[in-house]
Amino acid sequence: MPVIYPKTKKHVSKKFSKSFIQPSPHLKFTKEGIKAFFQIVREDGGDKLANIAIKQGLSINLKQTDETKEVQLLQGVNIDAIYYGESVDNYLDGWGLLYLDETVFECQWKQNVPIFGKCVQINSSNQWEFYEGQFDEEYRKNGAGKWEDELSCSFKGEWKEDCRPVQGYGRRVLSDGTFEEGQFENGKANGVHKHYSKEGNFVALVTYEMGILVKHEMVDQQ
Repeated sequence: MPVIYPKTKKHVSKKFSKSFIQPSPHLKFTKEGIKAFFQIVREDGGDKLANIAIKQGLSINLKQTDETKEVQLLQGVNIDAIYYGESVDNYLDGWGLLYLDETVFECQWKQNVPIFGKCVQINSSNQWEFYEGQFDEEYRKNGAGKWEDELSCSFKGEWKEDCRPVQGYGRRVLSDGTFEEGQFENGKANGVHKHYSKEGNFVALVTYEMGILVKHEMVDQQ
């Protein structure tokens, strides 16, 4: 049986057993199959998660699929997970949807490892987060990717082990509703960032040195 690693840091083996969504031993992706997958998410209390995942376009692009591979519904053994997608010898291999740890993934997989794709999750504040990019073998954001959340924060750049971009461009929303945009290095604001009002008006230039604010300059609004 295959073993895949969790996106959490704790190494818990994941095994999947076959549980076909249709009686045929060799399936193809269908709208009914995708709908059934998201119905499982909803029945597990994930209405918001399913709605956001669908809104963010987590589905299957049939042009990317490999018709020579089986499409299966695989259910986790000793772990709460459901996979609907392409597989080889019970390994997640090809394109598929995975529901795991209150997160929905749509990825290209290689022997249970997500190579590239998207994921949506609901955080501890009951707000959604969306990511598209590269992952590592523990399902963490790792490599080039872009991220956004329900508060309109966004980051685009290089990620490392689920940490926000170690290098790249990002937008962060402050507690007062205003937001800043600029470059990040090693996960910290660096250089000149633009500060915007809640209404989206450019109001100031702020300068950081590796996360430390060193200058704040208001912009003439005339």
